[in-house]
Amino acid sequence: MSKQRARATRYRGFREPEGCRVERSEPTAIAGRRARWSKLSPVASLKVRNHSPTGFEWGYLGSGPAQLALALLLDFTGDRRLSERMYQDFKCRVVARWSNDDVDGQQWELTGQEILDAVKAAKLEVTSVVD
Repeated sequence: MSKQRARATRYRGFREPEGCRVERSEPTAIAGRRARWSKLSPVASLKVRNHSPTGFEWGYLGSGPAQLALALLLDFTGDRRLSERMYQDFKCRVVARWSNDDVDGQQWELTGQEILDAVKAAKLEVTSVVD
């Protein structure tokens, strides 16, 4: 994956009256053009692991955050094996830390580079424990 794509890909989430909404930006090849946002569906991640058929969540260590972590990794990397192996760690490192207690817990934004950084950090820790 190119560094440019990693920087250009973004995800964001909002709490709405009907539940949590998560969106993904589509990198555009046209300079100066605004990113296009589309809804991130849980369908692909539910086929891998069905933690939360009611949807995504964040800000705690539970089934909704696990489903979101899996969906983000699966969507960004396109690698089912990596996503399955890393999503619980990604949930703990990233998704569960978006607080529910303050205004910031109502919405968040994440770049593709931040996803890569979290995955790399987790892999380094696993490697150092094994060595």
